[in-house]
Amino acid sequence: MLLSLFAGVTQAETCLLEFDNGVVLYDIELAVTPETMASGLSNRKTAGQGMLFSWLEADYRAVWMKGTSLPLSAAFIGIEGSVQSIIDLEPLSEELRWSVFPMTDVLELEQGQFEEYGIDTETVLMRRNCKR
Repeated sequence: MLLSLFAGVTQAETCLLEFDNGVVLYDIELAVTPETMASGLSNRKTAGQGMLFSWLEADYRAVWMKGTSLPLSAAFIGIEGSVQSIIDLEPLSEELRWSVFPMTDVLELEQGQFEEYGIDTETVLMRRNCKR
C-alpha cells in the first residue's frame, strides 16, 4: 500500500540541514520509499550533496555499501539531533554497520566531508527543511 502512494514520483525530495556549528547543507536527497532506503547511493557515479535516511521512530539502524563504489561516511543522528557517531564505509562492502544507540536519522556524505564541515560527535542537527 505504501509503495503505491509513491508510484510515479520522479522528483527527489531534498532537505536543507542546519547544524549548531553554523554549517548548512543544501539539497541533501531524502530517502523516502522502501526502495530508496534500500538502494541509497548505490550504482551512482557521485554522491551528489549526500543522502539523509530518516525514520519517525528511534531504533538501531544499519547501513551497508552493496553496489556502492563511492567512499562514504555515515553519521548516526539521535532523536534529539545529536550526532552519536560517524563511521567510514568500505566501498562495495555488504557488511552491515550498526548504530550503537537508537537513531532516527543517518546522513551519508563522501568521506572527508564531515571533517571538512566540522561535523563531529559534539555537533547537533538543529533544523531540517525538506521539500519535493
